[in-house]
Formats: sequence, structure tokens, C-alpha cells
Amino acid sequence: LNLLLARKGPSTIPPIRNQLVTFPLVEVIKLMRQRKLKSVDLVKAYIERIKEVNPHINAIVQDRFKGALEDAERADGLIAKATGEQLSALFRRYTLLGIPFTVKESCGLKGMPIRVGSRQRAHLISSAHGEVVNNVVAAGGIPLLVSITPEYCFSMETNPATQKRCVNPHDNKRTAGGSSGGEGALNGAGASLFGVASDIAGSIRFPSLFNGVFGHKPTGGITSIEGHFPDSKDKVCLEYLQLGPITRFGRDLGVLTQIMAGKNAEKLDLLTPVETKDIKIFYALGFDGLNGVLHKSPETEMTLSILTALKYLKSRGCEVERASMNDFRNSLEISLGGLVLLEDFPYLINTSKKQNLNEFLTEMGKAILGKSEYTRDALYFESMRRFNAGMSMENILKYKAEAEMLKTKFAVNLLIFSNNAF
Repeated sequence: LNLLLARKGPSTIPPIRNQLVTFPLVEVIKLMRQRKLKSVDLVKAYIERIKEVNPHINAIVQDRFKGALEDAERADGLIAKATGEQLSALFRRYTLLGIPFTVKESCGLKGMPIRVGSRQRAHLISSAHGEVVNNVVAAGGIPLLVSITPEYCFSMETNPATQKRCVNPHDNKRTAGGSSGGEGALNGAGASLFGVASDIAGSIRFPSLFNGVFGHKPTGGITSIEGHFPDSKDKVCLEYLQLGPITRFGRDLGVLTQIMAGKNAEKLDLLTPVETKDIKIFYALGFDGLNGVLHKSPETEMTLSILTALKYLKSRGCEVERASMNDFRNSLEISLGGLVLLEDFPYLINTSKKQNLNEFLTEMGKAILGKSEYTRDALYFESMRRFNAGMSMENILKYKAEAEMLKTKFAVNLLIFSNNAF
């Protein structure tokens, strides 16, 4: 449609006026410990910024600003009463004491909606924090709101059935990505210090890229998916669906991932300083032998950005080498096959893959005409699952075996090159 419609210049969000929202988390923690910053002032600054930008980006499902200010007053009271060693002990126990954050709706925030972009779930309220959200709250964090997702998180755009599409803060004619588009847009607009988000197939990584911020999907099994919707007890889902942070500040990713990991934090070593001279970087600018229609090479601007980053890393002592990998020819089929095989994963319509196919096909027809209660993207995703993504089960199982082979190969390489980054 952009080719057919006259395209005006990008709509810009209001400039940042309160400099408190420009400080990274690690600096905020330091200022709070030194009593140079009050939680109430920080929370008010972010509430003000959210109110400024949300009319431009449509990122919020529901806020809890009144409750957040009450939480901030309690945090300031605890800090004011603490003396000497008590203050140090307080911040050792509550690393994020008094610090505001935002939550992707699907991750579960007690007392807030968890409709996840679905009209059929419009009445649902989360009865408890999701486990990762609870880890952040237990560390002293103050949740401000729940942010928008596409229907059932089934889209690379954030276009729910329940409200307007979330757009990019840098250009409102462009997408914020998905499915954590609300978090991507809020962070990109300087309206969140950090957000709790989720990712199974790019849902942290796409919005972070599209909105010009940082995001991290932890290694499978590090963060809990308890309290997230949709979810599954399927082994593949438990491995690939992960919750993690989105933030404007790369330096904050380590401490946030450590906190979100909860009891699994002991498996990580993210806060130990890393010597760049000890790291070897493998990079790619696309891979040979891939289908050029489905696997696009990076745009020139992206390629230049990668090469600029590599030049800097090399100047800091990193060894840099272009990766040569010939095993990704079937990467798309492997990914789609994995989603098809998910057991116990919710369907939009009914609970069974085979149940009442007529109703599903009727909704697909309505969606094409713009008459369905469901979004087109979610229905397309569901059709892929119901119809095996156009593949035979024999091929799907073959791609599953190929995926296991690739995982083994990468695991061996990581053991051999333990300090290498891919």
C-alpha cells in the first residue's frame, strides 16, 4: 500500500524533556544507592514520558500509574530509614529497589489484563505475576503497565484484534515489529527503562532491531515461562520460548538477564568482565546456497553497520572471521516444522488441530473480507499449524532430525571454541 499511497514524512514523537529518562539502569541503581535520586521522581518522569508518546505509538493495554507511585513512595521510605550497612544490605537484597519497568502483556502481571490481543480473552485478568515478572518485582522493580501484543503473539507485527496497531516511534508508517512490539516501541521512544518481553521465533529480537534498542533472548531453559500465555509443556516450547529484557542500554542486559533468570542465575556468568582480546567473532553477511526468495541477503545499510561494528571490535583486540556454514539450506523448513510439532500449544479456534475445521475455514474467509473476530496474521499462523506448513509429516520429521544434528554440531563447536561469539 505504501507504493500506492502518497507517503508523507515520518511522524515524530515529542522530544525528551526530563533527563531522568536518559540514564541507563546501572547509573540509576548507583544514584539510588547514593540517595541522589528518589524513586518517586523517576517513576513520575517515566509516567510523564509514557503519556507523551503513547498517543503516537499505541503501545499500552493498561497502566497502573497510581499503584506505581504508591510503590515508589514505599521504596523511598525504606531507603530513607536505612543507615550505613542497612542501606548496603537493602540494595543487595533488592537490586532494583524503586526502579520502574514495563511488561509485555503475555508475560503476566497480577491484576492486569492478559487478553493478548484477543477479543475472546477480553475479560481475562492475570491472577498472579508470571514467574519472570515476579523475579523482577521481588528484586524491587515497580511495574508501570502491560504493553500490547498481536493476537496470541502470532505475528511479526503488533496488530491485535482489541485495539489499534502499535507503530514505530521513529516513523509511524512503519511497524514496531512483533510480538513484543509494545515493549520495542516504548523503549525506542524513551518511555521505559526496560521491559520484560518474550521470544520463541524472534519476538524480542525483531522489535529490538526495528525500534533501535537492545534485546536479549536467553538460552533455552534459563528463564521460566510459567504464567506466560500462550505456553505449553512441550519440550520444544520449554526450550525455545524464553522471556528476556528489552532496553535502550546494552550495558543493562547482563544484570537484567541475571535477575530474570531467578534460580537459574547460578548457571550464568554475565557480570564477569570480558577481555575482548580473548574473544573470536564469527560473522555472516548471508549464507551461500540459500533460497534467495525466502532468505534475503542483508540490505547495504545493514551490511555497512555490521562491518563498522567488526572494525571496532577488531581495533579492541577481537579476532574476526567470516563464518562458513553450509547447513542452513533448510532453516525455514526446520523452524516451521518445529512449530507444527508443538503439543499442548493453544489454538485460536477450539483446542484441537482437527476439531471443527469448517469453523476455522469460515473465519479465514471472513478475515480476507475484514469481517472476522480474529486477526488475519493469527489465522494465517494457525492455518500453518493445522495444515503442516504445506509439508508432509515425513519431511517434518526429517527436518526435526536435521535440527538435532545441527544442535549437536554447534554444541561441539562451542566446547572447542568456548570463548567464541557467533
